[in-house]
Amino acid sequence: MSLVRIWRERSSHDEVFYNFLQLNRIRYKLFDSFEMQVWNQFLTPDVAVATTLKYLMRNYDISFLCDALISGQTQLDLRKGIQRALLDLWQEQKMDLRTAISKLKLDGFTKNNEAFEVRVQMLEMHVLLVKWNENWNKEEKAWLEKTWTAFKRMRKDSEKNNDLLQWKPLMELLENPPSDLQRSNTILKLETN
Repeated sequence: MSLVRIWRERSSHDEVFYNFLQLNRIRYKLFDSFEMQVWNQFLTPDVAVATTLKYLMRNYDISFLCDALISGQTQLDLRKGIQRALLDLWQEQKMDLRTAISKLKLDGFTKNNEAFEVRVQMLEMHVLLVKWNENWNKEEKAWLEKTWTAFKRMRKDSEKNNDLLQWKPLMELLENPPSDLQRSNTILKLETN
């Protein structure tokens, strides 16, 4: 039995996952070998999406994530699933959130309000995650403070005008940290709502 069929039998949110598959041109056969015992433990659609994302990113191409984020079809469960996947992958040190964020610097991204909100939440998650690293030196902590201040200013301004130029100061900070940040002892206290 395919993963897609199990999804549709267990959830009324099949349209979310169908769009998720269609959007990224994922063939159903990719999921046939997925561990069904794990899948059967899913309680909510966003957890299912998150696990599927992690499976694909580990075994295929992490640009898959960015393709999902910039879609105009992004829905609530998919957005939550993306956040869960990012948080889990950060914990496992499988990918750098700054890398994912930098790939989202696309013209016209902010034209879609829902996609813009996903991007805002990604940045917020990134800053909150790294905020708990107690082992940073003074230079790194100063960089974090500037990043956090820039993020708050951007979020406030975005309520008035979703201008891509408003992102420039924050993006520059995120893409140019003072050093290779040590994340091995990062304390993660952020829950995905």
